[in-house]
Parts: sequence; C-alpha cells; structure tokens
Amino acid sequence: MVADLAKFDRYLLLIYLAALFSLLVLPISEPKFFLLGIKSDKWFHAALFSGLAMLLRWNFATRAHPLVESIFVAAAIALAIEVIQGLINYRSAEWQDLLAGVLGAVLGAAVMRRILHARRPDHSVGVLVAALGMMIIVVSVLADLIRYGSHLNFGPRQFTGTVLGILILGGGIRVYLRGLPGQETMRGIY
Repeated sequence: MVADLAKFDRYLLLIYLAALFSLLVLPISEPKFFLLGIKSDKWFHAALFSGLAMLLRWNFATRAHPLVESIFVAAAIALAIEVIQGLINYRSAEWQDLLAGVLGAVLGAAVMRRILHARRPDHSVGVLVAALGMMIIVVSVLADLIRYGSHLNFGPRQFTGTVLGILILGGGIRVYLRGLPGQETMRGIY
C-alpha cells in the first residue's frame, strides 16, 4: 500500500512539473504588481520553486540526502527554465528569476523538512499541495484575463494551467485525507 502512495506522490510531482513548465515556458503573461518593492514575477518564481522543492523533498524521503538533493534538483530545473526562456523569443531569461527560484527552493525544502517531522505530515503536506494547486489556478486564470488596460483573453494555455492546478488541488486533498485516522499514511518512511 505504501508503494501505491509513493507512486501517487510521483504522479503529483509530474503534474506539478507540467504546470510549472506551462506557466514559465509557454507564452503567457502575468498580472504585474510590486510587493515589498519586488516585481510580481519574482514572487511567482519563488513560490513555484518552493512548491517544487517541497514536492521533491516529499518524494525523496527515503534517499540518503533528501534535503540537499531536493534543493539541487529544484535549482537545476530553475536554471534549465531560465536557459529555455533565454532561447525563445517571447520570454526573457533573468538572473533575478533564477535567484528567486533558488531561494524559493531552499525555503520550500526547509519547510518540508520541518513538516515531515510533524505528528501528521500528510495533513500539512495535503494543505500545502492544495494551496499550490489554488495558486496555479489563480495565476493561470489571471494570466491574460486581467491585464491592466487590456481586453479579456482566456485561451488554451490558461485552460491547461487551470486544469493542471485543479489536478494538483485534488492531489493535495487526497494527500490530506490519507492522513486521517484509519487511513494508510507514509509516516513510517520519514
């Protein structure tokens, strides 16, 4: 049964990677704002790679150095995405995006490390994954739907991101529910 749970967690990670790719590589624009003097896209990068590092840390629970490995893999993916963005004409690569992604990965892996030592990690992980799904849904819907001084435009890219966000949200709910008393959990492998 634990093997089935681990398989589900890997699928959830793959869905998250697809959502990350659709938001950061496909041509899509985000609502632009500043928070604490930092552009919104930097916050999005940090949040998305924080979520990635959390899911990686969750999936790497049985590995020798899961914290370091999850940060390294998330940072490598952040670098790869910036390289890809630099190669396509409708995106731009920025070292600040890479830095935001790496900082998000460090924060996400550290938070997940703490959560995995909690009494019911499945509950906390489920809530976090559901929140990541909601964030992806909101960013996907707002991407072109709300741009200051622009017309409404909801296309296939936004639809794809929204569907992936809904799948991640559902996965988070499933992870949360498996932490209920009487349900099989992955607690024994942490």
